[in-house]
Amino acid sequence: MTGAGHGLITRHWNRPWLTACALAGGAVAAAAVLFTAPGEGRVIPLASPVAETHTGTATVQLGDQPSGTTGLEMELICITAGSFVFPDGATSICSEADASSPSGNRSGLLVALEQGQDSVTIKTEAQSRWQLSVRYVKQERNTVMIWDAR
Repeated sequence: MTGAGHGLITRHWNRPWLTACALAGGAVAAAAVLFTAPGEGRVIPLASPVAETHTGTATVQLGDQPSGTTGLEMELICITAGSFVFPDGATSICSEADASSPSGNRSGLLVALEQGQDSVTIKTEAQSRWQLSVRYVKQERNTVMIWDAR
């Protein structure tokens, strides 16, 4: 997956390591929250994911934005091979092998929310089949403290 465009793309995930991390269990997730580096952020889900399956280019309606929403967290599963373009221009390309592999067919993206945005359009070839799970999130950044002991 490649990213381009709007300022706040803070994390991408694609294929095998996502499954490896998921298998590592809750301890890894807890450690990731407790031990984030200064200046990094955390993502707080504000709504349940909306999941839809489509063939070809389609738009997924998200509903009303919860208060405090700053971004969208998206996970695309390619069911068939194809090139899938997210709203910010990031692209995920799935081969036939990717589409047939449980661990090789997922791509994710966290992007800043556009003013008034309540839908996500995925652009792809007419025959490409995909599933998108997307939810509103709030992104918080940890502050970096500098100690000057002069």
